[in-house]
Amino acid sequence: MTEELSNDVYNFGKMILEILTGGKLTSAAANIHSNSQEVLLREVYNGNEATSVGSMQEIKLVIEVAMLCTKSRSSDRPFMEDALELLLGLKCLENDESS
Repeated sequence: MTEELSNDVYNFGKMILEILTGGKLTSAAANIHSNSQEVLLREVYNGNEATSVGSMQEIKLVIEVAMLCTKSRSSDRPFMEDALELLLGLKCLENDESS
């Protein structure tokens, strides 16, 4: 993966985290990887008032994608297409629940 593509996916993951946390993660990768995933999930659930199991699962998936995108080693990050495919799986979950 080229450095430019790696930076794009990193910034994408960082943007996801900033949206989910209302901009509270200014150093997204450092903060997300220094806390356990459970702590981060709890903070995001509380901040977004997630109450249904479905919305909690969706938030968890989005956080997991963001964590993959912000891995410290660029070789450990997914390609942007792979990250988007993971999130498209979330889109299918929304459609399945509404039908």
